[in-house]
Amino acid sequence: MGESALPIRVQVPALRLRESRLDTGGATEGAKGTGNVRTMIEKRTWQEFKGIGLLWWVNRVLHLFGWAIVFEYDSDTGKLLEVYPARCKFRGFSEDVEADGFIRLSGYLGDQGRELEEEAIGA
Repeated sequence: MGESALPIRVQVPALRLRESRLDTGGATEGAKGTGNVRTMIEKRTWQEFKGIGLLWWVNRVLHLFGWAIVFEYDSDTGKLLEVYPARCKFRGFSEDVEADGFIRLSGYLGDQGRELEEEAIGA
C-alpha cells in the first residue's frame, strides 16, 4: 500500500521590521518641505564625515564647552570601533591641524556649493 503525500503546514512567525525614530536635534522642526524626514536624509559614513573636515569643525566648537566627538579605532586593524561624545580637558588644535581642516572643509564647500545652495533655497 503506497503512502500518500500529506501537505505539511508550517507556521512561520511574521517578520517584525525594526521601528526607529530619527532625531536630528530639532533641525527639521518647522523646516520647509519636511513632509517625510526620511526622504530628506542621506546616510553617510563616519569616515566621510571625518575626511571632509566636519569632525574637526564640530570639535572646534565642542572644545569651547569641554566636549569632543571621539573616534575609537582598533590599534591592530585600524577598524573604527565606536564613535561617542566625551568630556575633554584640551582646547583647540595645532596650527597644522587647523590649516588642514580649513583646506579640507573649503574643498568640500567648493565641490558641493551649488547643491548646498539649492537645498537651502528649496530648489
